Amino acid sequence: MQQWEYHVELVDVSGFWSPNVDPSTLSLMLNKAGKDGWELVSIVDLNQAQGQSSRLIVTFKRPKAFN
Repeated sequence: MQQWEYHVELVDVSGFWSPNVDPSTLSLMLNKAGKDGWELVSIVDLNQAQGQSSRLIVTFKRPKAFN
């Protein structure tokens, strides 16, 4: 049976759509994880009041290596 290992990152997105934040930052993180063999499983938005986001929980998985 296939076994998996997981990697979770907490990403600060406060002000994500403001001119001070480059949205491509998330793309760079996702691409780096993909190159390291991680597959994106989910992104969960940690909403604040009025639906604004401040952080995302990004979860990845990859097949567990057996030695």
